[in-house]
Amino acid sequence: ECELDGCSDAVRKTVAMLSTLGRWIDEVPPVQQPARFGNKAFRTWRQRLVANGEQVLRETLLPTDEDGRVAEIAAYLLDSFGNETRIDYGSGHEASFL
Repeated sequence: ECELDGCSDAVRKTVAMLSTLGRWIDEVPPVQQPARFGNKAFRTWRQRLVANGEQVLRETLLPTDEDGRVAEIAAYLLDSFGNETRIDYGSGHEASFL
């Protein structure tokens, strides 16, 4: 748990969103596999993000969506976690959401 005293509302909401996504990591354990790169459990985790990303944004960062920005921002959020097909979640993807 991080200390949020003195943080802006935007930071608090971002931490809340990341906490939700972090809980999903605990709920989707790594698959035992011989592969050297990327664990196939990432696909399960990312599918959960695809199914619930807009809802998570509404519950944390964007409770009102009068101008339809949740769908657009959800696409950036999804891309920031890499590619489900290639199991590619290396450095650099996170910058697309920022």
